[in-house]
Amino acid sequence: MARESLPELLEIEYSFNSGGHNSLKLVDGRFFFFSEADSHLSEKNEYLTLVSIPENRKWECFWDDLDQLGIEEWEEDYPTIKDSPDKGESEEMPGEGDIWQVKITHGQNIISRKSWSSEVESKDDFFKAVQKLMGVDIRLPFNILQKRLSGDEIK
Repeated sequence: MARESLPELLEIEYSFNSGGHNSLKLVDGRFFFFSEADSHLSEKNEYLTLVSIPENRKWECFWDDLDQLGIEEWEEDYPTIKDSPDKGESEEMPGEGDIWQVKITHGQNIISRKSWSSEVESKDDFFKAVQKLMGVDIRLPFNILQKRLSGDEIK
């Protein structure tokens, strides 16, 4: 991937099986991170928004990390597969585990991946690369992020 420019598109969504979701979107060189608690988990929809502008060296590390992960070679969709005990056949079981989606357009490289599974190769390394770039772990639910960012978390 060319390292001279920002991506034209970078969006990551992470929805929790237990409710709530996080979104990360790059707009005009700034990341907008949005975390929302599902209304069935609290008395109202609660959310927080963060804005971050990564430095050029962080972008260089991010592109290097993605190259090492081989994200361009990942399959486009990773449904959870479970054997059916009655028929002995495999069937897709969306909804098991967290759902995440990645869209990146950078030069001629277009990456669009989605998963209902938590067992995708290099997934953890991908989200660690995003965390290094952004400074926040998109896989943390609202209630944990809120405590960490407000300083209420006991260390």
